[in-house]
Amino acid sequence: MDFSKEAYNTIQRDTSGADPLISVYIPCHNGEKYISDCLNSIISQDYSNLEILVVDNASDDSTAQIISKYVEKDIRVKYIKCNKLGVAEARNYAVEKCLGSWIAAVDSDDCVTPDYISKMYDAAKTAKADFVVASYCKADTKRKRITKYKDSCIDDKEEMHRFFLTDALHNNSAWGKLYKADVIKKMQYPVGKLYEDMAVIPYVLEQTERMAVISDVVYIYNNNPQSLSRSIFSISDGDSAVKGQFDGLYFRMANSDLYKEKYPKLYAVALDAVLDFSFFLLGKVYVLKKDKKHKQYALKLEKEICDAIDKSILQASKGSFKLKSAVSLYKISKTLAEMLFYFYSQKH
Repeated sequence: MDFSKEAYNTIQRDTSGADPLISVYIPCHNGEKYISDCLNSIISQDYSNLEILVVDNASDDSTAQIISKYVEKDIRVKYIKCNKLGVAEARNYAVEKCLGSWIAAVDSDDCVTPDYISKMYDAAKTAKADFVVASYCKADTKRKRITKYKDSCIDDKEEMHRFFLTDALHNNSAWGKLYKADVIKKMQYPVGKLYEDMAVIPYVLEQTERMAVISDVVYIYNNNPQSLSRSIFSISDGDSAVKGQFDGLYFRMANSDLYKEKYPKLYAVALDAVLDFSFFLLGKVYVLKKDKKHKQYALKLEKEICDAIDKSILQASKGSFKLKSAVSLYKISKTLAEMLFYFYSQKH
């Protein structure tokens, strides 16, 4: 279909509700290497009634020029320039600007299959759901790893939360999901924090009446070496950047308090999530400790992580083989555990 400005003006938009406007937003910062592939995958969707918002967060490369070309040729693409917003602020701003009755997100260095939107929206219609979670693929230059869920419809709140504490423990990101606008617009990503997605998902679920999960692999997450999860602690990035890595741990701990109060049967599983992220952070501390100049600071961080582990370890369910093995290794040797957690994190 032709979405040039001239052709688009002649299209009769469906206002019956059968083909609602769906907003797709893309937060972007210095994305010149990836943004074309990302946008090409979105404008090629087999679901055409889209609003595509690219939120350019103070890029100083050629990102703006690349996006402008897409704005010129496809009227569905809108360019929003922001001035040095944090990641959470950029997401909040994008969601606020979305006009669609449904909202989806795509990160600027990722791509989606042509049926990304249609598969999720069809699931929402069929299940009468107001939140949809899709299967996805993590890819880099060497391999692909697919996370494939079972098709399901969940209308029990406790089971929705259990899904995100077990099967989708590592899928708290905004991408790969379709939200009813009136649900996600009630949320605010915590400004100034990293891993901001972790703080939002539990509260999205609290506002969700029914959640659909699809087995279709429709999102391709590109393992960017500069991404937050694959980066290591670096004092040169500033103390706030180092401590920002702990936001994920604090969110996991806060979420466990929510479950303890509202869903006590899930408390032990929520503590598994605290342990999982704590071990992830231990792997990062391993590198920082090798720097003699910053070893004392690294030891301080290590103590904070170990305190979280020690507080959680007794009541956690330790339900997976991976977590049981990690706990056993930690009890034998914290140093050996840190080293192995570091190498594991770099390969995954």
